[in-house]
Amino acid sequence: MKECDDLSRMTQPKLSPRFLRLGVLGLAVATALGLSGCASESTLRTAPPYPDVSVRGEKAEANPWKAPEGLSGEIDFWASGSTQLNEALAKRFTEISGVKVNLRDTTVARIVDDLEAARLGDMDLIYLDDWGAAAQFNELWDKVELHPGSKLREGFSEGPLVARDASIASLLVAYSTLPTIPGDWQHLVDRPEYFQRIVMVDPRRDSMTAMLLASMADEWGEEKFWEFFDQLSGGKMRVVGSDFQALNDVLSEERSIALGLPDYEGRLPHPGGSPLDTIIPDGGSVVSPHALAVAKNSDNPEAAKAFVDFMLSDEGQDIVQRNFTLPARQGWENLYGEPYGVIKQLAVDTPREELYARSQVLAEAFAQRYADRFSSAAVQAPTSTPAAN
Repeated sequence: MKECDDLSRMTQPKLSPRFLRLGVLGLAVATALGLSGCASESTLRTAPPYPDVSVRGEKAEANPWKAPEGLSGEIDFWASGSTQLNEALAKRFTEISGVKVNLRDTTVARIVDDLEAARLGDMDLIYLDDWGAAAQFNELWDKVELHPGSKLREGFSEGPLVARDASIASLLVAYSTLPTIPGDWQHLVDRPEYFQRIVMVDPRRDSMTAMLLASMADEWGEEKFWEFFDQLSGGKMRVVGSDFQALNDVLSEERSIALGLPDYEGRLPHPGGSPLDTIIPDGGSVVSPHALAVAKNSDNPEAAKAFVDFMLSDEGQDIVQRNFTLPARQGWENLYGEPYGVIKQLAVDTPREELYARSQVLAEAFAQRYADRFSSAAVQAPTSTPAAN
């Protein structure tokens, strides 16, 4: 049966599995394509629609969030990650509470630069899709008491930080440019059609990539780890300076596979770009929780903490899952991705701090070993070392 599964993952036609529906239609299409004997749920998926946050799921309808009495004024919300999701959550919170949310939509690097320079301004709370970056400044954050019903996944709360959601390091595939779609990391070096088609982000500049490398080395052993990337290097992989650049490479079809990018990027609509599919490799990956924190110097701490409570409520997590992202709370799933419980995670028994330390060493060694694979935008060392997710 495993041979059949491997074949179905490796011989998919240019019609992406995202556009094959489960059930009768999926079976009919698979049969027409000669895949009926090997079709599985991992290769037959439903194309996600544009999310409509005005439509709520059953749990959100049954348990709508209610704002505490006395909230007023406004809060400044510094956030990286999905603009679409941050805006949707801020808009709904304002509708319910009457509190205006001033969203500063930015990047992890810019927020870290401001925090290091003590340029806090009127910041009331942050959301960073990089747990380690937020943890570097734990002395700035106030402890948030979670609602009793907000039971988070294991490892999604630590000190003053709580997770709102998470992403998974994945393969983003411009499937129309390839005769097959990889289902595992090893496929990238076993199949000649992926030669000169792979791009990844400089691990010195991206914490998810750095933690993925550390987790691979921990799980596989360093000999197999370096052998794998030596083969990718021999296959002319390209290393770029940001996940935006890697994403643009596959959307423009300059490359076909982006290694290690967050899963939601392959599910978000990208009008005008090559259609993408998100593949979470069968051999395992890294799940990275994204941090929420309320500033100790907040001018409106009650409203800021209420916003956190809203984002972790049934209504908030419903918005998260409708925006192609894995919710932080137990019992909630990404509507368009694999269930959390079936995702194989690499290096799960190794403490995060240990993986983080290893990621720093590996990122530098990687940059030296594969310097000839770096694009001009990724040649210079970053101004600051990436933090762990």
